[in-house]
Amino acid sequence: MKMRYTISLFYLCIPILLFSQTDYSYSSKFKLGFELGKFIPQNENFRENYDQEFLKTPISNVGFLGCYSNKPRIDYYFELQLIQNNFEWDENINLFMIPMNFGLKYYFYYETDENKIIPFVGVGTGYVLSLLTINSYKIYDELGNATEDDYMRKYHGLNILMSAGIEYITYLGTETGLKIDYCYTYSGDVENGALGNVGGLTIQLYVTWDIKL
Repeated sequence: MKMRYTISLFYLCIPILLFSQTDYSYSSKFKLGFELGKFIPQNENFRENYDQEFLKTPISNVGFLGCYSNKPRIDYYFELQLIQNNFEWDENINLFMIPMNFGLKYYFYYETDENKIIPFVGVGTGYVLSLLTINSYKIYDELGNATEDDYMRKYHGLNILMSAGIEYITYLGTETGLKIDYCYTYSGDVENGALGNVGGLTIQLYVTWDIKL
């Protein structure tokens, strides 16, 4: 039921953002950049089993960001991220999450001058590949003899996110921003051996540069 409401809200936001535009004379532009952030899982069991303390892992999320804009207050974006989660009880166990999201950001007003701060909200969706890796995994034969090997299991999931943040326009076509993403990441039912909801909050700093074609 919660998943159904989340999807409904996501699709409701898209037409509102697309059609709430003011008529400006505007030329299209591309932006490329990178982002660094901190991932905070929503699932309580996830937080108990994986080390997400800020002082121990201040940066758990890195990513690449690309944006295209042909409207004065709308950015269409694509981002590729890598989120690392360390298992708290065993340093040989890691869960890597690789979200590939696309969506749009809506800026509350249009500004071209430098040294301006612009708030925005956004919605997005995408695919998430999760990799559970165990280094030096012990396998026992029928006689009880142990051999060590590396183990990896893949999980595929759907990502739905909502964003809010601010962006600061600097000189030479550079934008610096701070955003908070709430992600609902569904990676299969726990009863079937999958991960369930491994989403949460992501706090990110990013920098983008205008690309002239």
